Amino acid sequence: SVVDAHDLIGAVAAQIIQAPLSTEATSSLLVLPIQNVTGRPVDIAGLSTALSRALTATGHFTLLQLPTPLAATLSASREQRLFAARTSGARYLVQGVLEFDEASPVAGDEVTLRVEVTDLTTSLVVWMVRQTGPLPAPAPNSKP
Repeated sequence: SVVDAHDLIGAVAAQIIQAPLSTEATSSLLVLPIQNVTGRPVDIAGLSTALSRALTATGHFTLLQLPTPLAATLSASREQRLFAARTSGARYLVQGVLEFDEASPVAGDEVTLRVEVTDLTTSLVVWMVRQTGPLPAPAPNSKP
């Protein structure tokens, strides 16, 4: 079967969009940069941007920008990340972890993307998605 370049991201986004949490008219999302299992940002193939675009493409969600100081809290504790995320005014926090076997995976390598959505009003994880598939090729830098 022919795999679409952003199948992995598309599949994850589709599951989040269909989640019960998206029943509000528009929910605001804060999407943190995707990290590897050790907690370091791993922006391979522009996956973070692709996920943000896929989530907002349907109009279910509005995307809020990451307050600059929050970037420094990515390696902080979960409580510190949630506290910082609340300052953005978002309702939901989207955090992704990319799992892979190779030291630095290339397009086509099998990877697993785990994404959790946290309701910032309750601090509870309200949705989790785990999707395995080939790593997408880098998305061309298209201007919005």
